[in-house]
Amino acid sequence: MPFVDLESPATHTHLTEKAATVLLHQGLENLDIPAVRGPSRLLTRAVASWIYSQTDEHGRALYAGIRYVSRLGNFECWAIFDGTPVELRSSIEVDPSDPALTDVLELFGMTVR
Repeated sequence: MPFVDLESPATHTHLTEKAATVLLHQGLENLDIPAVRGPSRLLTRAVASWIYSQTDEHGRALYAGIRYVSRLGNFECWAIFDGTPVELRSSIEVDPSDPALTDVLELFGMTVR
């Protein structure tokens, strides 16, 4: 199943047309990057709920989740919807001293135990 890319202008056009009621309920006529990355969790949750609810003629989910960029920085995020089959293909051990990891931990004031 595909993911919906909330960063894509084509997605904005599609959702503006197909999910117009959801957007109007949130006070928007058009969906765009500032709206998607804005502080309104009500909007992003409403859009994600609408996407989650989309099914084919047999009642099967059309989408596995959404892809977006965090409003807290240039971080790519993926939300996987409940019920989406997930298969572990490989794994690696995380090095707690990895500079990329320590940078993110510091940025968000987090620690690893």
